[in-house]
Amino acid sequence: MTKVLVTGASGLLGRAVVAAFKQQTQLQVVAAAFSRANAGDYRLDLTDSKAVDACLAEVQPDMIIHCAAERRPDVSEQNPEAALNLNVQASADLAHAAQRHNVWLLYVSTDYVFDGQRGNYAESDLPNPVNFYGQSKWQGGASRTNR
Repeated sequence: MTKVLVTGASGLLGRAVVAAFKQQTQLQVVAAAFSRANAGDYRLDLTDSKAVDACLAEVQPDMIIHCAAERRPDVSEQNPEAALNLNVQASADLAHAAQRHNVWLLYVSTDYVFDGQRGNYAESDLPNPVNFYGQSKWQGGASRTNR
């Protein structure tokens, strides 16, 4: 059975991913959340790199679906340090921990990394974020290669 760790499991996207994955009988899902963790969730502060490493050692997932982020553009603008800490640094720390533990990682980004001028973007299209949130998500996706 494949064990999947879903970060941001208390958020809109994370809840949907957890629900969809739990319908798959070949998957064991571990929902990880922090500020709004529910009973049964793995309480994980992604901004604490030691806690992230300990989580991967304990849970021993086969894959991670990284849905956690500060996703609100207005909140990102008001508190850029916190947004960068979660969207960039925590993503980088998670990527490095996944690599150390030999765990496959999927980073979920956003269409905010594009300027919206034409739509129907492909993965190979050059990002051009128009706000701080989009910039932070773009940096978070590139963070695993920044060290």
